[in-house]
Amino acid sequence: MKKIAFAGMITAVSFVSMSIGAVAASNLEEIQAYLNKGVSITLHGEKWTPKDSDGSTLYPITYNGSTYLPVRAVAEAAGLPVEWKGDTQTVALGESKTEVVSLSENEMVMKYIDVYINGTDLSAKQQFVKDYIHPEMQSIFTLGAMSVPTEADIRKSPKLVQSIDYTNEKTGKPGRMVLVQSDGNREDIFYIYEVKLGTVFSDKHSETFTAMRKLFN
Repeated sequence: MKKIAFAGMITAVSFVSMSIGAVAASNLEEIQAYLNKGVSITLHGEKWTPKDSDGSTLYPITYNGSTYLPVRAVAEAAGLPVEWKGDTQTVALGESKTEVVSLSENEMVMKYIDVYINGTDLSAKQQFVKDYIHPEMQSIFTLGAMSVPTEADIRKSPKLVQSIDYTNEKTGKPGRMVLVQSDGNREDIFYIYEVKLGTVFSDKHSETFTAMRKLFN
């Protein structure tokens, strides 16, 4: 029995099948193909049968030496987003790439406080990390993005106090430091370099925070 294996993303097999609606006749070409009920499919090592939304079995189609599978059933089973765009006659697989909005250092800092510190939307926190945290630090900030803030964490009425040039003595990378003050005598210092947020200093009792705080007026 001929078998076609899949591992997360679909490989080594051509596949196409969606309800395409009305298509201009010039785009259609009549062919002779066959429903191939002899093809077995495995997904992550387990036998799998593609089905439509009504639960009916969808069989592979063999044409001209290639085997074609139903794209929606296969993509959804593999965890790959799929969408049919009728206006452009396009099968869209995967997440569409969105342009990250560029933020100034001050905007980035305030967005960090609003979304990452004060926010409760975990997906928004994770997206902020992906978009605005420096790649070298993303793994650390990703852990923090998994928690909802307590009352003690909330920064109330944050305001920008001062921003200064700063070059990291260890790496030699130039950047900026931004000081923000919130109600309750809370202070946070943000280190931004290469247009991304790198480090946040918040513990007023630590030696590092004390040293960084002395850089400001």
